[in-house]
Amino acid sequence: MLLQEAFLQAELLERREGELLMSFTVPEEEQGWFGKLLEYSPLITVLEPESLRQRMHSQAALIMEKYR
Repeated sequence: MLLQEAFLQAELLERREGELLMSFTVPEEEQGWFGKLLEYSPLITVLEPESLRQRMHSQAALIMEKYR
């Protein structure tokens, strides 16, 4: 499974009807994982923390503005 391969440290919490609920923790100063989240953003939804949801939203807005 591609997402599980991309996030090897993730714990699979639930699997149902083609959806996965995964949980993982990374150090705040580590930046590589954010790029992975952006790469898979069409396929995933960040549930928490709210600060990460906001960061994803801000990055999406910057991308939208760039390609207007």
